[in-house]
Amino acid sequence: MNTIVELQRRWEAAIYQWPVWQRVLFNAVITGLSAALCLMLLPVRLPGMSLLGIGPNWALIWVAAWSICRVPWLGALAGCFMGLAQDALVTSSASPIGNMEEALATIAPSHAVGLGVAGFLISQFQRRRIIEDDVVALFLLIFAAAILTETITAGLYLIQDGTLGSVIWPHHQRLALCSAILSSLWGPAVYFPLKLWWQAIANVEKNT
Repeated sequence: MNTIVELQRRWEAAIYQWPVWQRVLFNAVITGLSAALCLMLLPVRLPGMSLLGIGPNWALIWVAAWSICRVPWLGALAGCFMGLAQDALVTSSASPIGNMEEALATIAPSHAVGLGVAGFLISQFQRRRIIEDDVVALFLLIFAAAILTETITAGLYLIQDGTLGSVIWPHHQRLALCSAILSSLWGPAVYFPLKLWWQAIANVEKNT
């Protein structure tokens, strides 16, 4: 913990010397690149990053990292943005629920709804100071958020075509559990570096 605190102090000392425009630019670039990297990792299946062919929900992990430090409407906005970006990456041959019938891909609902709701609720938890630097709390929060987002997506499938219930729910149970486990395990790898950076920027802004 002392190492992390010292690292953050050094970052703040260096950032403090930058002009305002440079701080804004670097913050925007790091935020944008981190979001883009998480989106690019969505289809990746490396050893330790997949379970039954399902990977972490990197988009949700980024939304959680962003939302924990911000007010609910910003969490919801970030969730909707990441959801729409994820929609753009989904092709007709890849369904967000896994290897399912081609018909599902043609009616795939937007990820923006689930991620937007998740971003809003995660920000509400932070407003109540439930999460600070508690790894266990972060693990449980991302686990629950992953279950929620996948359940919302499955529900949207049913709203669009109620006859798909017998196909969707068995896949949903497997997807939701595997995604929740992997997302919560990999969540700290995204959350803590971004938190240190954003906190350093916020502290510098307060002192200038």
